[in-house]
This record gives sequence, structure tokens and C-alpha cells, in this order.
Amino acid sequence: MKSRNLTFIENLEANYFEFQANYLLSSIESDETTDSEKSHLSITLRNTYSHSLESFFAILLAAIQAPDLVPAWLLKYKNRDLYKLVDKIQEGKFFRNKLGLKECSFKKIADVILSINLEDKEKQKNIKNKFASLWNRFASDFSKKSFQDEYNSIKHGFRITEGGFDLRFTKEEKPGETPEDAEFRTLGSSKYGSTYFVTEQVSPNKPHYMIHENNRNWSLKRYARELVLVSNSINNIQTFIKLKHGKKENYSIPQDLSFLDVYLEDSSGVTDFNFRDNYKFNDEALLGREELIKSFDEVFQP
Repeated sequence: MKSRNLTFIENLEANYFEFQANYLLSSIESDETTDSEKSHLSITLRNTYSHSLESFFAILLAAIQAPDLVPAWLLKYKNRDLYKLVDKIQEGKFFRNKLGLKECSFKKIADVILSINLEDKEKQKNIKNKFASLWNRFASDFSKKSFQDEYNSIKHGFRITEGGFDLRFTKEEKPGETPEDAEFRTLGSSKYGSTYFVTEQVSPNKPHYMIHENNRNWSLKRYARELVLVSNSINNIQTFIKLKHGKKENYSIPQDLSFLDVYLEDSSGVTDFNFRDNYKFNDEALLGREELIKSFDEVFQP
């Protein structure tokens, strides 16, 4: 079992996500790539980022709960398990773990996973804190409802429209009329992004729904940078598990620790935008489940 676990860990291709980031971003920025191709590649980059976050949290949680048999944990987990456990980590709550933690926060987890021992204790503390902040940033993206909805819209039925949005405002002199030579202030803008639909249940007890249009802007350079850091983080989890198996390994720490910080360049500003239809429904007038089924049977008779 120990040998199988170690072989699996050693064969994990953590650098796959870094390769994807470098390849996709360089292709998008190439003058030889058409606008249509750039748009398609941007979707692949966005999709890869969500894929990388799921992979990272799965491997991290396997290392926390089953470091002696990681592949078994990865074979049995469900996505709902990841979301629940990531939420618990963000809240600093306890869950069953083999790291001896009573508080399962990213700060506590990073302190154990990154078992580095430097002469410069202040630098050692700074490295662990920055990785904890990075992983918390990953969790914020991973757990965000609009981020999940968009990812599902891409991978299930490819039900998105390509392209970002511009969000600008100015003061109206007359209601409904755009003033001439108006100076607009931009709140969000990106060439790349998506538009997709989400559902909203309009009755607490009856199966009636509305659909709304959501818009998201993407910062491709930020996604590419985060993908590199996901690869870096998975490498460090691999190192942690290898060390537990008695292997000599070194952690992957960026020489410039600011690389772990939030990427603010090339920011798209506001990333999420939508208009909600403000309809009011009379719940009593809505058909219940049994009434709906009866009406469907009447309509869809063979």
C-alpha cells in the first residue's frame, strides 16, 4: 500500500497546469492567432483554471484525510464533498484529519504541509502565511456561486456566449438621454468573458423557475498566473507526502514571494454583472407538482 501510494504521488503531473497556462497565454498573445481563435483559447484557459482548482483541493484534502492512500480518497470523493470541506476550512472549523489539527484553517494546514525549517524564522513564517493566503484566494474563487455556474455552463452542454462586457456610467442631465460628449467612468471591461443563464426558483414550495442572464469578465493574465501557482502548490503537497514516506525532497518556493500575492495588473475591474427581472408571482396561483404532471400528461399524449 505504501509503495502504491508513493508511486502514484511521484507520477502526478503537477506541472501540467503551468504548461497549459504558458501555452494558452502565449497563443492568445501571438499576432498570428486570429481574434476568433483567441476567444476560443480564452475559454480553454478559463476552463483549465476551474479544473486546476478542483484538482488542487482534491489532492490537498486527500493529503489531509488520507495521506497514506491518496488515490483511494481521490477515487471516492464527490464534488459536494470538496465544496463542504473547503467551506469548513474557510471558516476554520474542525473535520476529521490525519494532520493532528483541531482547527482546520488554511493557516494551520499550510503550517503542517509546508514543513520547511529555515534559519530565518521570519521568512519561514512569511512563506507559510503567503501560501495560506494564496489557498484562501483559490477557495474564494472555487466556492463563488457565479464561478461555479459559469464553469458548469462551459463543461455541460457548452451553453455560454463568448465575450466580456463593458460597464460604464455617467450622470444624466435629462432622464433617458445620454449627454453629448459625456465623460464615462469605467467600472469593468474585458474583451474576454462569457454570458450564461442561471435558474431561480420563484416559489418556495412549487417547481416553478425563472432564468436570468449573467455576465462575467475574465483577466487571462491572472488566470495564467494562478495556474502556475496551482502547479506550485500541488508540487508542495507531493513533497509533503514524499517526506512522510521517507523520501528526500525540496519544497517549491518562489524566489520572489510577491509572486504569491494577488495579481492586480490587467484587472478587468467588475467581474460579475447581471440584470434581474423583478417579477412578482402569486404563489397560490401557481400549479403544484401533481397538477403540473397532470397537465403535462394531457399535453404529451401519444
